[in-house]
Amino acid sequence: MILLMVLHALIIFCTFDQAKRYVQKSNFIQSEMKALLQRALTFLFRHTFPFKIFEKARDEWQTTELRKRCEADDSVQFFQETSIFNQRERSRIQIGEGSCVRGEILLFNYGKQITLGKHVYIGGGTRIWAGSTIHIGDNVLIAHNCNIIGSNSHEMDAKKRSSSYQKLLKEGHPRENPGVVVGEISIGDYAWISFNVTILKNVSIGEGAIVASDSLVLEDVPPYTLVGGSPAKVIKKLKEAE
Repeated sequence: MILLMVLHALIIFCTFDQAKRYVQKSNFIQSEMKALLQRALTFLFRHTFPFKIFEKARDEWQTTELRKRCEADDSVQFFQETSIFNQRERSRIQIGEGSCVRGEILLFNYGKQITLGKHVYIGGGTRIWAGSTIHIGDNVLIAHNCNIIGSNSHEMDAKKRSSSYQKLLKEGHPRENPGVVVGEISIGDYAWISFNVTILKNVSIGEGAIVASDSLVLEDVPPYTLVGGSPAKVIKKLKEAE
């Protein structure tokens, strides 16, 4: 009964973090009961009506902010971990219907365009950074923690790299950066990019291709081909979709 009264008081008068700290510092609660209380607090805060209202409002606000940075209809799903950084016009990032974006999309100030087709999945922790153009076709699956990077981001010359980085910190990415090498990336329809893959600039991945996990892709991948390794090499040809 006492524990229920404590829980009720914490839920009414405290935030979740404040309640957890109170339980941890309370000398009159035995250690085994602290663990039980913390689990109960987590459950109650996540299932009480006020928390659900707050959570829904936060998600709606985040989705609204993300849609301001790209062109995407209501069928596109964003998540709490989704990030979109568009340093140019909203129309330069286009996301097709039915797509799910959990990762990060970034169009540099000197970038041209990022286009995601219909029913594309972008896993959590994946980064898509465009210094030029990145095109991803329809029905493409990109797993978690991939890096699709169309820019060197920095100069090769050490002194120029240092000075431009200091300037970047103060002024942000420049609209033009001739010292940085950029290139296009294209991923064809029905391709599958597995976990922890890195795809660098000037690469085209063909329709229906599969890139095995932990691969580094530096060259074009033919359609309906399985590649893997660092750098990625052809493993075998795949049967074309019927």
